[in-house]
Amino acid sequence: MIGLIACGGPLPGMFAENAAKRGEELVIIGVKGMAEPGLKKFAKIYYEGNIFRLGAMIKIFKEEGVNKAGMLGRIEKVDLFRDFRPDLKTLRLVLGAKDRRDISLLKALVGGFEKEGIKIIPVTKYLSEHIATKGVYTRRKPSPMELADIKFGIPIAKAITDLDVGQTIVVKNKNVLAVEAVERTNKALLRGGTLGGKGSVAIKTARTKQDMRMDVPGIGVETIETMIKGNLSCIAIEAGKMLLIEKEKTVKLADKNRIAIIAV
Repeated sequence: MIGLIACGGPLPGMFAENAAKRGEELVIIGVKGMAEPGLKKFAKIYYEGNIFRLGAMIKIFKEEGVNKAGMLGRIEKVDLFRDFRPDLKTLRLVLGAKDRRDISLLKALVGGFEKEGIKIIPVTKYLSEHIATKGVYTRRKPSPMELADIKFGIPIAKAITDLDVGQTIVVKNKNVLAVEAVERTNKALLRGGTLGGKGSVAIKTARTKQDMRMDVPGIGVETIETMIKGNLSCIAIEAGKMLLIEKEKTVKLADKNRIAIIAV
């Protein structure tokens, strides 16, 4: 029996579907207001939960015989902390974390589960085929100017990612136009595109020491839709550490709008 703590977006569903195809039985805790309704069809047992109710989630998993679980999906930190009502176990973890950065809070959460004998497994266990590999995914390759911006921007994006400020920057003519922070990737893309206009390049990276159990970055259809709105022309992602979500749909939409996707 495998557990799944499901937050927003398509990743939990992809994980659950692949696990089910391999004959795994799933106990899914869908985080209220985040998890997609379609997840229920993959669950042997489905509960609705709250990310700040660690004690309740641990109790559910223990009662259902779960000793390993995945933790996936998008968490909108801004919205999340508007309804910050933790149970005692979660409050202790949050207060014990060295700061309130995403990675610190997630490490504390993972530690809370594992202390109770519930191992958090890497997303790659059931999503390995969705990890980006080096190369250009789209019909259109990045132009020489876009490649120059990517080369310029990669170390900057890595620096802000390792600092846990964000994972994405927007660059044009070797100038940083936008840096992702708490508002998340899509708003940073729109802001950068508004400032730079046509030809702006997005760069998204993983941490140097990326923990594949939590907060694994990725791009998907929603990313490309945002790039279309912001008039961005190219996105570079880090190979080997990032997810290309719903690859066929994502690449098809990018091709339709002459957006280049490259993994470096």
